Order: sequence, then structure tokens, then C-alpha cells
Amino acid sequence: MKSGRTVVAVTVSLALVYLAGGCAGLQRGPSDEELLGELLRGWQAALDEGNVDNLMSLYSKDYMAEDGTDYEGLADRMEQIVPLLKEYGVEISTADAEIEIERSSATLGPIAFDSSFGSRTMSIEAAKESDGVWRITGTTVEQ
Repeated sequence: MKSGRTVVAVTVSLALVYLAGGCAGLQRGPSDEELLGELLRGWQAALDEGNVDNLMSLYSKDYMAEDGTDYEGLADRMEQIVPLLKEYGVEISTADAEIEIERSSATLGPIAFDSSFGSRTMSIEAAKESDGVWRITGTTVEQ
């Protein structure tokens, strides 16, 4: 009978150690919504800093804009556009952006661009790629 008590005592002890350790084995990583929020903040920070390399690291190699611009074309375009954002005082706001997730794709927006030339909004399409990372796959500028 003593060995039965020992098994129970060891089992209870292990359970208490497991629970006291914060259930490390059950802890989950950030949610998709949190990861997409990080993507959006990283995108805005890269634009604010004028860092095209960081910006392009957030885009999928499968990127395709509504006008047919692919990843390489976007990289060339960003090299020209990003420096102009500061020069012309363009302010970018993601404050009103909402994240809508449907399986492994998401839409983030609206994102506001304001300058002395006027205002525009856009949204970002993102996809969770095979490596589990959310990347930008498209953009839509509202007319």
C-alpha cells in the first residue's frame, strides 16, 4: 500500500511543480491579431524612419498590387517614394486601422495618408505564409 501512496505523492508533486512553473508547456505564442498588429506597427515605423530595407522585409515575395506591381517593382518604387514622404510632410496614421482575419489571410485598414496635397486611405492585405509569418501580399488605395 505504501508504494501506491508514493505514486500518488509523486504525481501530485509533479503536478504542483508544473502548475507553479506557469504551465510552460501550455503557453501559447502571440495571437494572429497581435502578430498583425506588430506587422502594422513595423510597417509604419519603417516608413517613418525611411528604411526601405526594413519596409520590404515585411512584404511577401508573392506581393501583387492592384495595378500589377510585383515585389521587385514595389522595391524599386519604394526606393523613390519613401524619401518623398518626409520631404512632402506626409503623415501616416494607423490609429483607425482594424484587423480582419479570415483563416490565413487578413485585411488591415484604413490607413490614412495626409499631406498638403490632400488625403488618401489605403488598406493592406496580408497572408500567413508557410513559415508561419504574416507578410503583406497586397495593398488597396481608396479613391
